[in-house]
Amino acid sequence: MKVKLPPRILATQLLSAHQRFVNFSDLQRGLALEMLTTHIEATRKLGTPGSLKAAVTDAILLASMNETAYEPIPVNTHGISSSLNNLHGAIWAEDL
Repeated sequence: MKVKLPPRILATQLLSAHQRFVNFSDLQRGLALEMLTTHIEATRKLGTPGSLKAAVTDAILLASMNETAYEPIPVNTHGISSSLNNLHGAIWAEDL
């Protein structure tokens, strides 16, 4: 039986296993946790596969630089298949 952990709990467990995370300030821990939680929520909501190892590495790196920017989960995900939606993809392709 496969059980999906809530995103925040999964993010906490993944980050806690990383040696660098242990030495972070409270602010950096919070940043990394928010970024990774958002990533997990987004991949689940969009149904897109993603590397948790890469996501943890990215969250650790960005938090170590006190980076607070990340992309929120889109409200309307209907028809989105990548970071470029059909309209932008068409315009971008025309420029090539």
